Amino acid sequence: MTPELAQRIRLDNPSAWTPLSAPSFPAPQTVRGGDVLALNLLTNSTTRQTIVDYVTVQEPSGGYAGFQRIPEREFAFVAGSPRDFRAQDVELRLQSPRLSINGKLDESSLRWNDTATGSVVWFYTANRGRYLLSLVPHEGLGFRRAGEVRGTSLSFTVGNDTFTLRSGSRIAPGQSPFNLYVLHDPAWRPSYANANLSAFVMDAADRAEWLVRK
Repeated sequence: MTPELAQRIRLDNPSAWTPLSAPSFPAPQTVRGGDVLALNLLTNSTTRQTIVDYVTVQEPSGGYAGFQRIPEREFAFVAGSPRDFRAQDVELRLQSPRLSINGKLDESSLRWNDTATGSVVWFYTANRGRYLLSLVPHEGLGFRRAGEVRGTSLSFTVGNDTFTLRSGSRIAPGQSPFNLYVLHDPAWRPSYANANLSAFVMDAADRAEWLVRK
């Protein structure tokens, strides 16, 4: 670790770090298009936890074939043992959502252009707290069937208020309408530094248990 490298990666105390030898490289191998390579980047010597990166070789993305636009290609790889598909594995996906409450647009949602994807999607709106949305009932966690998902829009009613979220892409897979289960947490507020409590916020999680207060 040279002083120049320590300064570049902003190490306050380089002497407190322990240098590790580089891992041994695998033997040369032939890689074909579409093959997935698992590269071990780092292993914790105490817990044996390993950081693994998965890479592939595929054809160039984008461009045109004649007058036809070639879509961008994505790559994803999931490690672990396979299991049977469950209802909890179905994800909601809301892209650039626009929120209306009782027919009135929440204008702060116009500034939210991210995409939230997960088995549970939640949003916060001023003076009302947080709403957790799911296609699964989650018995025992307090979710209630309160609305429906239809294509690129969903709607639900809690108390005297009706909420509508319109997405820039299909929210749920398939062509059918689905029941929507909702859990309202009226006391929730964004707690990060300089949070704007009047602004729409949205995010997602893979499991409802990670979001529900005990």
